Parts: sequence; C-alpha cells; structure tokens
Amino acid sequence: MIAREQIRNIAIIAHVDHGKTTLVDYMLRQTGIFRANEAMVDRAMDTNELEREKGITILAKNTAVTCRGVKINIVDTPGHADFGGEVERGLRLVDGVLLLVDAAEGPLPQTRFVLGKALALGLPAVVVVNKIDRQDARPAEVLDAIYSLFIDLGASEHQIEFPVIYAVARAGRASLRLSDFDDLPVGQAAAPGAKPHPGETPGARARTLEPLLDAILEAIPPPKKAETTHDKLQMLVANLDYDDYVGRLAIGRLSSGSIEVGQQVAVCRADGSTPKGKVTSREGSWQAGVNGAREGIYIPGHPRVGQSALQEYYKGHAEDHFRVKSLSAHVKTPGASSNQALLTEEWTPLEPGVLDHKLYVRGVGTVLEQTVKGGDERNALISVRRT
Repeated sequence: MIAREQIRNIAIIAHVDHGKTTLVDYMLRQTGIFRANEAMVDRAMDTNELEREKGITILAKNTAVTCRGVKINIVDTPGHADFGGEVERGLRLVDGVLLLVDAAEGPLPQTRFVLGKALALGLPAVVVVNKIDRQDARPAEVLDAIYSLFIDLGASEHQIEFPVIYAVARAGRASLRLSDFDDLPVGQAAAPGAKPHPGETPGARARTLEPLLDAILEAIPPPKKAETTHDKLQMLVANLDYDDYVGRLAIGRLSSGSIEVGQQVAVCRADGSTPKGKVTSREGSWQAGVNGAREGIYIPGHPRVGQSALQEYYKGHAEDHFRVKSLSAHVKTPGASSNQALLTEEWTPLEPGVLDHKLYVRGVGTVLEQTVKGGDERNALISVRRT
C-alpha cells in the first residue's frame, strides 16, 4: 500500500487548446509509462471519439505517473466553458492544480472561471506558461496577467506564491528559467548576449519536463488524513465512466479507510441495494487491476502471454473468452503502428466456430480487429486527429 506522503493529486486546468492533453502525453512518456520503442499517438487521454474528431477535451479523465517513488494522480479536465461541470467535479478529487496558460493568448475566460473554483477550495497552484516557442509569445506580459488574475480572484498569500514553469509541451520541455530556452527567440531575448555553457548545445538545460515534475512534488501537498471518528471505507464519487473491458466505473477519492487493487467492495445505493464491484487502478494507460469485470472482456493491467479469462453473464454460462497471444506483436494501420502491440484471440459460445484476433496499442486502444476463423470481418483504426 502506498503511503499518503508518497501521493500527489493534481488537476490540469486551462482554456481550450492551450496544451493540457499534450502535456500529459509527455508526462506519461518521460516517466516511463511508454516504452522507448513504442509508438505513441498524440493526445492519448482524449479517448472519446468526439474528442478526437473535434480536437478538444470534453470529459474529465484521470491517469497516474510515478516520479522518484511518488505517485502523481492527474486529472485532465476540459478547457471549454460548456463542460465546466466536469471540471468542478474533478477539483473535488485533488489537492492542487496545474494552471496551464498559452504564452501568447494569456489567461482566457474559462481559465478565470475554473481557477476561481480552485482558489475557493483553497487549492495551491503550479503555473505553467506554455507554447513559449510561438512567434508571438509574450511570457512576461502573460505572467503579469496571471498575477493580476490571482489577485482579482482573491487568492490567499500562500496561493499567490506559486512556482512558475516555462514550457513547450509539444516537445516535452520545461524549465524554471526562460533563459534556459536559449535555442528559441524568447529565451535569447530573456538573456541578451548570453551564451551556452562550454560544451553545451543551445537549449540543453531545458530538454525534459523534470523541472515541472519537481515543482509538483514540492508545491502540491500530499492528501490530508480525513477528520473522522472511524476508519471504515468511504469514497466520494466525483465521476462515472465506462470501459469496454471492465464495464461501469466509479471514479472518486477516499475520505476514510483504505483499499487495494483487486479488493471487492459494495456500493450502497439509495434504494438499500448493495451491488458488488472490484477496485481497479488507472496508473498508466492500460486499465490496471485483476480479472473481475461485470461486463465484456477485461484486459489485465500487466498481461502475460498465455493468460486467459472468461466472463459470465449468468451462472454457468460463459459469454466471452480471451487469451493473450503476444505482448510484442507488430501492427500497422493508417491510424497507428507499433512493434509492442498486445495481441489476443477472443471468442464467444454465442458464435460457435468464430475466432477473432484483436491488437491493442498502449495509449490508443484497439487498432485492429479481424476474424481469423468463421468469417472475414476486419476493422482497423484509420486516423487519429492530431493538434
């Protein structure tokens, strides 16, 4: 079980198209969630079909990365005003926020709305001035506007003393100092006449997101112990989701007690019924946990070759079966490619003699599904919208 001190819960808030989901992509990559030789599609967190079509985040989603032994739970929130309810629910799950602002556009109306909600909850912030590689970037003026916004929203003295990180999210780069980007016009302007240290190439001091991860660990506090008179399991459910392999998901935050992945729990409903479920984790991009889905096929978080499972819809009758055939299969479609795809064979007694092969790419999902026995159906991922 992870100690409370080794956990950080943050929400990323920003106006639409300021780079939230792209930043999460590189946080996942640089903390080792994706293998170095593995194909990664941009905006891995935008899994909803409409989100990929429109190029915006609509539904709040959560994932987790590990940095220096600390687990950072990340809630990626929508940046459009029409989805403000998703943001407000997400803020109930976290202990701090990462405020992302475009270096050219500055804080916009949705930024003001969501930041006001976060400050009212007493949450501390880490400010990221993103897209400093834009030709029209004006980071100094934007930072002044951010300070003014905090003051207008009534931020406390502690909240207004936020760390500032300059970043180029689409390149996975960040630094505490603008002058570290001496390979960009904005960095050169921040330190006129400055030259790289001997032996260094321009921009060498701002090559990764390490300064941002360090700022999160230092500025965002670990979860506080709930002030309760008991240690019974209680969880505040802030959002609902659905997974093709697990079924219905309740996403929330513990207020008391403790749980572990795979533990069976009961959901207490208003009508007095108590349906049972199992605890899963969303660390990384595969759904982590143990077999026990109520609906559909469940792919384990750490699958093994030869591993198989069946799913029963009612006692004594298995509906769906799967078996892991490979963890390093090659797949190439117009929408994604990888040499580390998960290959499974799947079948159901409802379709005797039919066998399907499915290939999954981490961070993307199903990229190819084809019937290899008893039919000729084939479905492939055609395209993924990039921004």
